[in-house]
Amino acid sequence: MHRFLDKAAMPTMCITDHSMVSQANVIEVFENESLFINPWHLCSVTQVEEVKLLVRLMPIWLSSLVYIMLFTLLSTISLRQGMSMDLSTGPYFKIPPASLELFTTITAMVFIPLYDIYLVPLMRRFTGDQRGVTLLQRIGIGFIIAILAVIVAALVESKRLKVVQDYGMENNPSATIPMSVYWLAPQYILSGISQVFGFMGQLEFFYNQAPDNMQTLGTALFTTSAGIAHLLNTVLLNLIVVATTRGGHQGWIVANINKCRLDLFYGFLACLGYIGFVVYLLVAHWYTYKKTSNSSLPKSTSQFKKLLTPKLAPLVV
Repeated sequence: MHRFLDKAAMPTMCITDHSMVSQANVIEVFENESLFINPWHLCSVTQVEEVKLLVRLMPIWLSSLVYIMLFTLLSTISLRQGMSMDLSTGPYFKIPPASLELFTTITAMVFIPLYDIYLVPLMRRFTGDQRGVTLLQRIGIGFIIAILAVIVAALVESKRLKVVQDYGMENNPSATIPMSVYWLAPQYILSGISQVFGFMGQLEFFYNQAPDNMQTLGTALFTTSAGIAHLLNTVLLNLIVVATTRGGHQGWIVANINKCRLDLFYGFLACLGYIGFVVYLLVAHWYTYKKTSNSSLPKSTSQFKKLLTPKLAPLVV
């Protein structure tokens, strides 16, 4: 691919008589000679190198889609689990199921300063990297934590289904299961920690590794991955329904939450995440970072956000 792109930097020019000559043969252009450059035949070396940078980003972007899929599916299905559980928080208050996302948000808000203040200096002692770990390693850590969150979700769902069976509530999906909704807190907390590594790592990676004058495009790669992951999740869920209901069997995902086998579905997601992580490791192993001076790189997550905020401010308005 790189050799193919290099050919774009071997320019040709057209003069007024439309005869094609190579740039190497053009020594002088007389004032009375009109010379124009056809952009379809001539690209600067800088333009070619910028395209190479974007091409190198695409395998990382594709392999990280599985991570986004795990995160979005976990948050969506966990909400459905929470709606069937005991929402009581004290004698007079019931927490809305959608508010469980607060565990993820609060965990991320608490963990980000802890990461900058304590983890980065500690890891820097062992790795020698200015950020503590490289950007791709940070994304990989987030990937691992996301898989761990899915495994925890499968164990909690197994516990929930056991309570359903013990109380004979399989055919009563509207009943409240005598199991606290706070059993779901660990998977939400792990999701928050995963965001600090994976989401922030991806945002910083695509911003820093995109060409200098196309860094907003790098940010767009990160934001579009969420939409594509949701689309892939829809396809995945439909395939799971078709595959598990074949032959007259009861599917893993049905209308009655108490008859769903979400524990098996979470187990499948954990296996899918493991395969995606292996692919990500292979792609990341062959990735070559963009040559950038250390002085131009943000030293921490907080500094990176300060650097990024002015560029995103016009979009908010």
